[in-house]
Amino acid sequence: MTSRYILAIDQGTTGSTVLILKIAFSNHGTRASIIGKSTVEFPQHYPKLGWVEHDLDDIWRSVRAASVKALEEASRNDSLFNPARLTAIGITNQRETLCVFEPETSRPLHHAIVWQCKRSHDICDKLKKKGL
Repeated sequence: MTSRYILAIDQGTTGSTVLILKIAFSNHGTRASIIGKSTVEFPQHYPKLGWVEHDLDDIWRSVRAASVKALEEASRNDSLFNPARLTAIGITNQRETLCVFEPETSRPLHHAIVWQCKRSHDICDKLKKKGL
């Protein structure tokens, strides 16, 4: 039997979850199992009524912390695992959340505007009324 390992990151609205999956291949088929898992939450920011923002450094710290914890758990649960054996990393994120970075430093210029934020509601209403 041979095995492969995958690190999966689900970066969500309130936290980041990391899974370490072991994919085992044998003559009897393929079997996947979770050998490490961690979720780290991060704060939401509400600067005005109806506005929702995230600190991008908080998001990054949550992904890193969840990754470290999941990798440690995977090492405890599977004696053959080590991070060098990871063959793939999968990432899913918030998609509609808007963030802007400084090109020279890659540092965030502002908090991310979260998909739940209502600050553009009036603009959207005006566009709808124009039939756009």
